Amino acid sequence: ECHQLVFLSGRVPTELNPEDFDFLKQETKVHFIYGDQDQFLTKELVNSEKAHFFKLFGPEASVTEFEGKHEVRKELLEALI
Repeated sequence: ECHQLVFLSGRVPTELNPEDFDFLKQETKVHFIYGDQDQFLTKELVNSEKAHFFKLFGPEASVTEFEGKHEVRKELLEALI
């Protein structure tokens, strides 16, 4: 059983569709976390990623932008637990 799904410092695969996540329960929390200085994400790409992310998971999903580059922030993950 999946309680949370986290997309961290990366892109959401474009080939995914909402139906690919039908197995998730309605209460499953979904997060997209990225750095505001991520060298792999332009502003345009972030906007398109957010649009795709919300198309997949709906408006209840959360997006968090942190100050930093393409990196894992342990404290952000710990805050989700």
